[in-house]
Amino acid sequence: MTTTKATNPRHNDRNPDELTELLEMTDPEDYLDWLGVDYLVTRGRSGVQLNIKECPRCGGRDRKVYLNAETGLGNCFHGSCVDNPGFNLFSFSKAFFDDSAKEAIAQLKQYASTVGWKPKKAKPLSLDVKSADGVTLPESYALPINGKNLSYLQARGLSSELVEELGWRFCRHGHFDYTRPDGNKGQQSYDSRVIIPVFDLEGVVRTFQGRDITGTADNKYLFPPGLAGTGQFLYNAHNALGSQTIVICEGAFDVASTVAAVREDHSQKIGVVGSFGKRISMSESGAEDQLSQLYALRDAGAKRFVFLWDGEFAALDDACKEAQQLRRYNFDTYIAILPQDKDPNEAQAWEIRAAIEMATPATPMKINGLRMWLRSARA
Repeated sequence: MTTTKATNPRHNDRNPDELTELLEMTDPEDYLDWLGVDYLVTRGRSGVQLNIKECPRCGGRDRKVYLNAETGLGNCFHGSCVDNPGFNLFSFSKAFFDDSAKEAIAQLKQYASTVGWKPKKAKPLSLDVKSADGVTLPESYALPINGKNLSYLQARGLSSELVEELGWRFCRHGHFDYTRPDGNKGQQSYDSRVIIPVFDLEGVVRTFQGRDITGTADNKYLFPPGLAGTGQFLYNAHNALGSQTIVICEGAFDVASTVAAVREDHSQKIGVVGSFGKRISMSESGAEDQLSQLYALRDAGAKRFVFLWDGEFAALDDACKEAQQLRRYNFDTYIAILPQDKDPNEAQAWEIRAAIEMATPATPMKINGLRMWLRSARA
């Protein structure tokens, strides 16, 4: 028996990887014998050919079907078939079993099992995750789930590769256990929410958010009681270390959209972080804060810090205040301006990149000019 090198089928709605494996286990000549197909072994320019008496697709019985004995690829040269695509072992089997893909796959599995093939067991999904310092997330599945993204996220322009990189998860039914101030135990439901872990600069989960995807919840976002507030951390800062430009967005979805947009620009290394609101936290007590993490990003090579908050006037005004405040700590800050009615999760990728590229330096003169423009635009 020769070893087959059957190629991938054009299409299989059930499991293309499994079908590919089945075809790789199937020797064409042996398989035709197993099916009881009448054929002759011939030799042509493409090597050994299996010359089949009757075409299972058009019914032609004058030996005009040829399959390569090694690959299982071939054609029917009967007049009724000339405009149809060629065969591989799956399409031949499908035609042989009256165009039933289900039966063709079942027969391929049955044949492959005779030569040692066994179906792979599905890997169990992880339902919870615990960080190094003990933060346990609600019962949830890592995204994408079995290679599939949530349609909610896909509709917002966030790919499965991106949400996997950010460590997002999905909670169908789950809760967060916590202790109330009176010492009693409490539970907070995170049903039908995207779980967004918040990492520190070391890549350790310190807290998280839960974003409702139904549109029916009273609170769009939930925050776990008893854990550190998100305002202590810059979202995604652990992935931005070493970047030359740091773009400061507000929320996690803005960060995700901006990461997707700047990834298309390879002219410079751009990191994207989130401030979880329109203020950079600055602690006087030595506690963790966002200012200390901005220092760490600067020490790691960042030179340019660009505020990319919502395009609305109030958000731009707040961005000017924070950019000027950071200037006092010797940060080279800029203001990026999106169209007025858009935030980064609503803007086009080219609008985000253009806003970052043309960001206004947050010098006193430029900020005064920007504020004058904002006042006139509001009038």
